[in-house]
Amino acid sequence: LKIHPYNIVTLNHVGNLYKQKEDYEEAMKYYQKATEISVKYEAAQLNKAEIYVQQKNWGEAMRSLLIVSIDSKNEKYLGLLPVVLQQLAGQQGNDRRYPVISDYVRARNPKTANDYLRAYFDYRRSIL
Repeated sequence: LKIHPYNIVTLNHVGNLYKQKEDYEEAMKYYQKATEISVKYEAAQLNKAEIYVQQKNWGEAMRSLLIVSIDSKNEKYLGLLPVVLQQLAGQQGNDRRYPVISDYVRARNPKTANDYLRAYFDYRRSIL
Protein backbone atom coordinates (compact mmCIF):
# COMPACT_ATOMS: atom_id res chain seq x y z
CA LEU A 1 0.00 0.00 0.00
CA LYS A 2 2.92 2.35 0.51
CA ILE A 3 3.95 1.97 -3.12
CA HIS A 4 0.41 1.96 -4.56
CA PRO A 5 -1.94 3.52 -1.96
CA TYR A 6 -4.74 3.86 -4.52
CA ASN A 7 -4.76 0.25 -5.73
CA ILE A 8 -8.38 -0.75 -5.14
CA VAL A 9 -7.66 -4.48 -5.49
CA THR A 10 -4.99 -4.32 -2.79
CA LEU A 11 -7.24 -2.25 -0.53
CA ASN A 12 -10.01 -4.81 -0.97
CA HIS A 13 -7.63 -7.69 -0.17
CA VAL A 14 -6.41 -5.97 2.99
CA GLY A 15 -10.04 -5.46 3.97
CA ASN A 16 -10.62 -9.17 3.42
CA LEU A 17 -7.76 -10.00 5.79
CA TYR A 18 -9.36 -7.91 8.51
CA LYS A 19 -12.77 -9.40 7.75
CA GLN A 20 -11.33 -12.91 8.20
CA LYS A 21 -10.08 -11.80 11.62
CA GLU A 22 -13.61 -10.51 12.30
CA ASP A 23 -12.29 -6.97 12.67
CA TYR A 24 -15.17 -5.53 10.68
CA GLU A 25 -14.50 -1.93 11.60
CA GLU A 26 -10.97 -2.06 10.20
CA ALA A 27 -12.11 -4.08 7.16
CA MET A 28 -14.76 -1.46 6.43
CA LYS A 29 -12.11 1.28 6.37
CA TYR A 30 -10.30 -0.45 3.51
CA TYR A 31 -13.48 -1.25 1.60
CA GLN A 32 -14.61 2.33 2.04
CA LYS A 33 -11.32 3.69 0.74
CA ALA A 34 -11.52 1.37 -2.28
CA THR A 35 -15.06 2.52 -3.07
CA GLU A 36 -14.12 6.17 -2.62
CA ILE A 37 -11.49 5.68 -5.31
CA SER A 38 -13.80 3.65 -7.55
CA VAL A 39 -17.44 3.76 -6.46
CA LYS A 40 -18.42 0.98 -8.87
CA TYR A 41 -15.78 -1.48 -7.67
CA GLU A 42 -18.08 -4.45 -7.24
CA ALA A 43 -15.92 -6.60 -4.94
CA ALA A 44 -15.56 -3.88 -2.30
CA GLN A 45 -19.23 -2.88 -2.51
CA LEU A 46 -20.25 -6.50 -1.97
CA ASN A 47 -17.85 -6.88 0.95
CA LYS A 48 -19.33 -3.75 2.52
CA ALA A 49 -22.83 -5.13 1.97
CA GLU A 50 -21.83 -8.43 3.54
CA ILE A 51 -20.63 -6.69 6.71
CA TYR A 52 -23.76 -4.54 6.83
CA VAL A 53 -25.88 -7.70 6.59
CA GLN A 54 -23.97 -9.24 9.49
CA GLN A 55 -24.68 -6.05 11.45
CA LYS A 56 -28.35 -6.14 10.35
CA ASN A 57 -27.91 -2.69 8.83
CA TRP A 58 -30.27 -3.37 5.94
CA GLY A 59 -30.43 0.18 4.58
CA GLU A 60 -26.66 0.48 4.21
CA ALA A 61 -26.47 -3.02 2.73
CA MET A 62 -29.05 -1.98 0.13
CA ARG A 63 -27.11 1.18 -0.59
CA SER A 64 -24.02 -0.87 -1.50
CA LEU A 65 -26.04 -3.42 -3.48
CA LEU A 66 -27.73 -0.70 -5.55
CA ILE A 67 -24.33 0.30 -6.91
CA VAL A 68 -23.68 -3.18 -8.29
CA SER A 69 -24.85 -3.69 -11.87
CA ILE A 70 -28.14 -5.56 -12.16
CA ASP A 71 -26.41 -7.67 -14.81
CA SER A 72 -23.89 -8.99 -12.28
CA LYS A 73 -23.73 -12.77 -11.98
CA ASN A 74 -21.64 -12.59 -8.81
CA GLU A 75 -22.79 -15.30 -6.40
CA LYS A 76 -22.28 -13.07 -3.36
CA TYR A 77 -24.52 -10.41 -4.95
CA LEU A 78 -27.22 -12.93 -5.83
CA GLY A 79 -27.02 -14.36 -2.31
CA LEU A 80 -27.07 -11.11 -0.34
CA LEU A 81 -29.72 -9.32 -2.38
CA PRO A 82 -32.73 -11.49 -1.47
CA VAL A 83 -31.77 -11.44 2.23
CA VAL A 84 -31.66 -7.64 2.25
CA LEU A 85 -34.83 -7.29 0.17
CA GLN A 86 -36.72 -9.62 2.48
CA GLN A 87 -35.70 -7.56 5.49
CA LEU A 88 -36.50 -4.22 3.86
CA ALA A 89 -39.85 -5.43 2.53
CA GLY A 90 -40.77 -6.65 6.00
CA GLN A 91 -39.88 -3.38 7.74
CA GLN A 92 -42.89 -1.29 6.85
CA GLY A 93 -42.28 1.22 9.61
CA ASN A 94 -38.60 0.81 10.47
CA ASP A 95 -35.85 1.50 7.94
CA ARG A 96 -37.75 3.31 5.21
CA ARG A 97 -34.86 4.70 3.19
CA TYR A 98 -35.94 2.59 0.22
CA PRO A 99 -39.76 2.70 0.39
CA VAL A 100 -40.35 2.44 -3.36
CA ILE A 101 -38.20 -0.68 -3.71
CA SER A 102 -39.64 -2.16 -0.51
CA ASP A 103 -43.23 -1.50 -1.55
CA TYR A 104 -42.65 -2.80 -5.10
CA VAL A 105 -41.11 -6.02 -3.82
CA ARG A 106 -43.74 -6.48 -1.07
CA ALA A 107 -46.57 -6.01 -3.61
CA ARG A 108 -45.30 -9.02 -5.56
CA ASN A 109 -45.68 -11.22 -2.47
CA PRO A 110 -42.35 -13.06 -2.91
CA LYS A 111 -41.90 -16.43 -1.23
CA THR A 112 -38.46 -17.61 -2.38
CA ALA A 113 -35.07 -16.01 -2.94
CA ASN A 114 -35.69 -16.18 -6.68
CA ASP A 115 -39.01 -14.37 -6.23
CA TYR A 116 -37.20 -11.54 -4.40
CA LEU A 117 -34.55 -11.37 -7.12
CA ARG A 118 -37.14 -11.33 -9.90
CA ALA A 119 -39.13 -8.55 -8.21
CA TYR A 120 -35.99 -6.48 -7.66
CA PHE A 121 -34.73 -6.89 -11.22
CA ASP A 122 -38.19 -6.08 -12.60
CA TYR A 123 -38.21 -2.93 -10.51
CA ARG A 124 -34.72 -1.87 -11.56
CA ARG A 125 -35.44 -2.47 -15.23
CA SER A 126 -38.70 -0.50 -14.98
CA ILE A 127 -36.83 2.63 -13.90
CA LEU A 128 -34.03 2.42 -16.47
